[in-house]
Amino acid sequence: TVLFYDGFGFDDRGLVLIYLKALAEAGFQVTYVTVRHARGHQPRLEKAVEGYPVHWVYLPTAQGRLASLKGLHQAFADCCPQAAFFYTLPYDLPGTMAFDRWKGFTVRYQVDLTDHAFWMGKYAFDYCLSLRKLGASIAVHHREIPQEQIRMLPYYAPIDKEIPFEGFPFPAEGKKVIFSGGDLYKTLGDPELTYYKMVRSLLDRHPDTVFLYAGRGDDSQLNLVEKEYPDRVFHISERKDLYQVLRHADLYLNTYPMFGGMMMNYAALAGRPPLTLKHDHDADGLLFNQENLRVEFDTPDQLLEEADRLLSDSAYRDSREEELVESVITKERFTAQLKQLVET
Repeated sequence: TVLFYDGFGFDDRGLVLIYLKALAEAGFQVTYVTVRHARGHQPRLEKAVEGYPVHWVYLPTAQGRLASLKGLHQAFADCCPQAAFFYTLPYDLPGTMAFDRWKGFTVRYQVDLTDHAFWMGKYAFDYCLSLRKLGASIAVHHREIPQEQIRMLPYYAPIDKEIPFEGFPFPAEGKKVIFSGGDLYKTLGDPELTYYKMVRSLLDRHPDTVFLYAGRGDDSQLNLVEKEYPDRVFHISERKDLYQVLRHADLYLNTYPMFGGMMMNYAALAGRPPLTLKHDHDADGLLFNQENLRVEFDTPDQLLEEADRLLSDSAYRDSREEELVESVITKERFTAQLKQLVET
């Protein structure tokens, strides 16, 4: 039996879908514990593990932290798991306390989802699952987690290639589409607003392009660009057919100063180079052989030069597809490595 604690309760965001599906397919009895407001709002997750021995537990989060702590502790006591996964927000106090309390009774794994920022719970796990080398380095050298407690397990983006393309919110015939996405805060916080300067440069250099952004948040800067380039800039909400949107786009521009890690995976799987302007080493190691993929750039000019070539040379763009698709861990490999992790 494996307990998986999900402090988010999302349906198709983050890594819960790939972890829960992999644990179920690996043959484990899974107790999935999540927040109360997730009930009835996770259709994709429920479908992914339909027919597998997965028991759902909802915590009484609306009743306060103490009730959540007691509920999670009771879930542990009810199933007595061999292994337990800690996947949650950086400031989850009840989750941290419950996992800390079960030290010695189960093998506890923390999924280091927020490897680039602060999180509490250094003693709430036996093994820290790093998604990339940078996260492992931060864990050892800055969080002072012993190296023998680190395990590396890259992730894949849970793409449903069968969802049909829903189209663009504009006539796309004769146009090249530059796509970007993620929570809009990732494009803000830079005093120079470098991200929006790059968008303007691309639109100026390529009059036959349209810029499409999918995501939520503060769109004040995006609205300014939209007014400057009427009928060429569009803002939409998140899309279920993300893979098809990427496949129908000609270029993917990553957010800056905060990168989109999952979006880099999505773009690579769709064969679109996730053009990323470096911000320190924040986005390092998210793809296999990333340093040789020509997706990270030190300056905006370097990124724009590569974008120019991708937009003007379709043969060059097509030649890069295969190496990008192979830069992401496969579902089968992820499942096998997670199974090995729990068993051995």
